[in-house]
Amino acid sequence: MSRVNFFIVGVPKAGTTSLHDTLARHSQVYMSDPKEVNYFSAEDILNENLYYRAGVVSSLVDYEKIFQDRNETILGESSVSYFGYSSVPLKIREYNPEAKILIVLRNPVQRAFSHYLMDRKLGHCTETFEELANQYLNNKKDLKTRQYFSLSEYSESLSRYYELFEKNLFVCTYDDLLNNGKNVLDEIQKFLKIQEQDLSLASSNRFSEPRGFIGRFLYEKRRIRSIVKSILPASAQNFLRFIFLQTTRKPSIDQKIKVRLQDHYKHDLRKVEDLTGIDTNSLLR
Repeated sequence: MSRVNFFIVGVPKAGTTSLHDTLARHSQVYMSDPKEVNYFSAEDILNENLYYRAGVVSSLVDYEKIFQDRNETILGESSVSYFGYSSVPLKIREYNPEAKILIVLRNPVQRAFSHYLMDRKLGHCTETFEELANQYLNNKKDLKTRQYFSLSEYSESLSRYYELFEKNLFVCTYDDLLNNGKNVLDEIQKFLKIQEQDLSLASSNRFSEPRGFIGRFLYEKRRIRSIVKSILPASAQNFLRFIFLQTTRKPSIDQKIKVRLQDHYKHDLRKVEDLTGIDTNSLLR
């Protein structure tokens, strides 16, 4: 079979789900189902005992089964765990030296906060965002602060991908994707060397929270969520989301913490600008 040749590797909480779903509509593209396969990061995730480990494919045989019998020009997946682990870029290159890599960057503070809110909804985190931010800024780092704040330090991870895939690397920003989606999608199609088709960005995940005690209890149980996903069709899953989740206004970040984090990330963003040529001032607006 043809090898997977396209990877959306990050960053987490930067519109990668919308981008994955949008590109999946292109006639020459097959994007994996599930979106996040985590094959090349499986060893790191399992060794770290990361709480997202349920979605890991750990064998090459199982990995390639996801793409078997596909004849599209582009075979792709979107495991955002690939951005943060230092071993992954070389593993991808050894698997397919001609692979194309796409990275979406987002305001690092907003990315961290969005990641935190997702984990809070899933029951992975009980601390406040401010508590964790202070811990991180005081250099007391653990698994949670790595997921939320260290992953928003982009330059080191970007450097690894530039070193191995510079000619096959496409980097854009979350804001460009949202505000200038048509042009960005056209550029991505050129990057992938596929026929330009009229694509519009799929709707992004809206902020929602569990509805009431029962909704929170059920949503926080990973095993229950996994069983529901494995046995119920998408229509039934959507109905349950309607019953147990409520779309609500997204919380805001404490202004003092926001300013401290922005100051913290400025040095890293200067390195990002040197690497990519992107005006990183826009990433802190």
